[in-house]
Amino acid sequence: TAIDKQRLSLERIQRRIEELEEDITLGEIKSPTDGEVSYLKVWKNGTSAKVAEGDSVWPRLSLVEIPDRSQMMAIVPVNELDVAQVEIGQEAIVTLEALPGHEFKGVVEKKSIVPISGQESRWGSSNSGDGGPREFEVQVKLLEADDMFRQGMTASVAIIVGEIEGVQMVPLETITDFEGRVGVWKHTAVEPTFVEVEVLRTNDIVAAIESELAEGDRVFLRDPTVELEVATARAQQALTQVRESINANNQKLSSRPPVGESESPRAAAPSGA
Repeated sequence: TAIDKQRLSLERIQRRIEELEEDITLGEIKSPTDGEVSYLKVWKNGTSAKVAEGDSVWPRLSLVEIPDRSQMMAIVPVNELDVAQVEIGQEAIVTLEALPGHEFKGVVEKKSIVPISGQESRWGSSNSGDGGPREFEVQVKLLEADDMFRQGMTASVAIIVGEIEGVQMVPLETITDFEGRVGVWKHTAVEPTFVEVEVLRTNDIVAAIESELAEGDRVFLRDPTVELEVATARAQQALTQVRESINANNQKLSSRPPVGESESPRAAAPSGA
């Protein structure tokens, strides 16, 4: 009868409504914890940009994150010449570009064994060798939560890889190679004099050395006896040699007795923002 037909039609409509309501429920994403939604970037229109309404997505694509600011990480690239000095559990000091004057304590929690991609590298190119040394990702866990933390902030990290007492410090760029020896060029009244040094530690600013230099001696920032291009190549050669030999010196440094009562400069592995 007409009534039966209408009843069947009503039942089909009700089932369709239930199916649509189930689809809506399945389309809801619920976070297991409280937090602030952070939209991730997706590839669209030939570039990478934050996901927005109307974008095409595909299975297993990450769209959003809800970071827990009580457990923040600073993730930094460390070049291949320095990453061997970094160990799990080492202390670190984290500074944020957006919060000048503030320092936050951290600890190294993870060190990658695979180089990062060219897009993530500070050199902005592939790791083929044309754009600079390979870099490895190091994760530093911040030990204290702070309401000022925001995901994606630009951070700089100083990782404490060792402490040395009673040593001389010179700018890193003064270290150079001369006839297969590592040293610096001392400024004298007559002519520049090459002084051989033993480099104990380096960071991206200074080098801790042992040498015959006296307090107050002046040194050249580069080899003054050759053209700039040659001086730069010699400095890079010396730096590579120095950093590759530092690991062999670690055991010696750990057993060195304190010298005097001078301040203990800390050496930090260079890191990116």
